[in-house]
Amino acid sequence: SYSNLARKIEKDPRTVKNWITTLENLFIVFKVTPYSKNLSRSILKESKYYFYDWACIEDEGARLENFVAFSLFKKSKYIEDLEYNKSSLHFIKDKEGREIDFLFINNDAMQLIEVKLSDENLSNQLLYYSSKFPLDIPKLQLVKNLKRERFIKESNIKVVDLAKWFG
Repeated sequence: SYSNLARKIEKDPRTVKNWITTLENLFIVFKVTPYSKNLSRSILKESKYYFYDWACIEDEGARLENFVAFSLFKKSKYIEDLEYNKSSLHFIKDKEGREIDFLFINNDAMQLIEVKLSDENLSNQLLYYSSKFPLDIPKLQLVKNLKRERFIKESNIKVVDLAKWFG
């Protein structure tokens, strides 16, 4: 029964790991790893998993984040496979729970990306982490339902319409 399976999975982390590996091998999910290099008080956290078929996600906010993750993941693989450059996709989370959705790295160039469904207010986490990275690193807050784009010069943060950014 499902309840017996759920209890077994709860008691055996290897079962969960095996299932995740199977889902990765079947190209159902992909992994985004935590980034911790050179950030004070960062912790190595479990990876985040996203679906290749992001349209199957019911929650609109989670579906949007998954869509951006998939798009950045594809871009990273394209850069590695066709341009022969190092590229990777990560997320950042510290002990206090401050989290940035994505850190996209292409060679040594970095870009911090926060995804919002409709919140036009500047993300506190993005503002916090903007001070932890050099000023010249682009920082984006991608918003699906954005009324007005803006640029915060002192922290190099752009609040951008998601559709325009992908277009």
